[in-house]
Amino acid sequence: MILVGLSFAGAALISIFTMMLSEVTKNSIATIGIITGVLLVTMFIMEMPANLKLLSEIWYLLPSNLVSLNGAFRYSMFHVGGSPLAAYQYAPIVYLVLAVIFALIGKLTYNRYQINGR
Repeated sequence: MILVGLSFAGAALISIFTMMLSEVTKNSIATIGIITGVLLVTMFIMEMPANLKLLSEIWYLLPSNLVSLNGAFRYSMFHVGGSPLAAYQYAPIVYLVLAVIFALIGKLTYNRYQINGR
């Protein structure tokens, strides 16, 4: 049940990111290329070395990596009350914050180029 909720949250995040990227690049081919490139990279790189702490945390927070058993149930460098948090416990908060940031960037770009004219 937890992974289903994370899957929906990840799909929403990717959708908002795609819309923001489309508005920023003003090119549908570039948007499709970037999204496909990210998906292909995450498909072929199975694990990130644990000694690269921040990069490893970001890697396992990608929606496609988080829904795997390696990503969702691994403990991270975030601790609350002395106990480490699993990725599935803090990922929804990170996804929500990123979704709001991407939506704001998309809205500002849209307002600048579509509504106000060039």
